[in-house]
Amino acid sequence: MEKIYPYQQILEKKLMTDILKYSLIPNKSITSIILPPRNIFQITSSILTKEQVLEIASWIDKKEITYKINNLPYKFELILHGSRDGFEKDVFWNLCNQKTNVLVVAKVKDTDEILDGYNPIVWNYVIQWGAAQNKTLPSNLDDWNEKDFQILKNTI
Repeated sequence: MEKIYPYQQILEKKLMTDILKYSLIPNKSITSIILPPRNIFQITSSILTKEQVLEIASWIDKKEITYKINNLPYKFELILHGSRDGFEKDVFWNLCNQKTNVLVVAKVKDTDEILDGYNPIVWNYVIQWGAAQNKTLPSNLDDWNEKDFQILKNTI
């Protein structure tokens, strides 16, 4: 009772009554309409807005209509933050390898330009495929440099 009393001004009277009845008689059914929990959508990106994330999710699924916050089918997790983790290829590889459905977002320094890319498969396979398609790329990722990643980008 003490826990719900402060909320009596915002809860409907019928719901307050149901909660009180339920606390006294737990087997008694509740007649109030209980809504499902809200899907609280949070984004930890300093680059993208919620609206942009919803639009990107729609692009991933090739939807013409942008998803709404309450029906977003994805959970976005920040696994690499350049200013926190660094921008070296080894950092990217260590944090993103063996992960599927990876969305990469980068902001071009000193501009408002945002670049993004989505990869539904494991990065290792992308590297292997790129090396097979372009024989100038090293087969061993440890031998790769920034120029090799640019070549891979152009190969894809």
